[in-house]
Amino acid sequence: MENDFRSKFRQKFFEWLWIIDDNTYNYLRYFLTYKRWPNIKHPKDYSEVLMAMKITGPSDLQIRCSDKAGVKDYCRQIGLGDHVIESLDVCTSIDDLRWDDYPMPYVVKVSNASKWNFIVMSKEDIDTAKNSLKICESRDYRIYYREPCYHPKMRTYVVEPWITKDGHSLEDYKVFCFNGEPTYIQYNFPDSPDKERIILDFDNQPHPYVFSTGTCAKSVPDISSHLPALYELAKKVCEPFVYVRVDCYIIDARVVVGEMTFYPSGGWVLSESDSVNRQWGSQIHWKGSDLRD
Repeated sequence: MENDFRSKFRQKFFEWLWIIDDNTYNYLRYFLTYKRWPNIKHPKDYSEVLMAMKITGPSDLQIRCSDKAGVKDYCRQIGLGDHVIESLDVCTSIDDLRWDDYPMPYVVKVSNASKWNFIVMSKEDIDTAKNSLKICESRDYRIYYREPCYHPKMRTYVVEPWITKDGHSLEDYKVFCFNGEPTYIQYNFPDSPDKERIILDFDNQPHPYVFSTGTCAKSVPDISSHLPALYELAKKVCEPFVYVRVDCYIIDARVVVGEMTFYPSGGWVLSESDSVNRQWGSQIHWKGSDLRD
């Protein structure tokens, strides 16, 4: 009940903040987070580059690749069709979803939203998923992060087979790419209730990234056998962009692209690590566009 009250209060509070235009909102929230104003014309920190990308507006390609279905089409276009999970369906309205017709188990993933995945293991789960999805449909997630590449009018509902590995969640790898170069990997430990995760480089060495939420793992996983395939795939996917995070899974030794993220946590990251914020910012050659020359 308390969490539900907080969620509703948060929703109403950010809806009230709609009276502030996006750029002013982003400037003010940046100042409240980092206690300094962002240098948008000549960004140096990682967080400043993300703000500059937001305020100057996304390219058509970034808008396309911000959608989960759009990412799959993009991967097919560049010859990586074998590295996506084939959809069972893609709809632009929840009324078009054929809940009883898809082979179970399956998952409905929502684009232009945040962390909304609805798993249907059996017919008994359908009504619950439908009701939750209606709540999701009524929310405009731009009110929280003011990300210009997301819009509820462009929202899609992607139905995929629900894939697990021996009953466990899939291994989750998020590859941070700077100027067309995969540089770091965020490894999320499967089935971790505390969202345990760690940032590694491509030598499988830990990187001193400070997460704003979740738990930074104390142990270092050995993912060295997957690094060549992750690097090769992410290198092809990230090529046009000055910065992107390519979110991947590994299914039976096959690396697949789940989605592409351009503003991790809405761009409000590394507020507790100035050194990494500066280091990551120095690796992005931003010249006024999210696309490389």
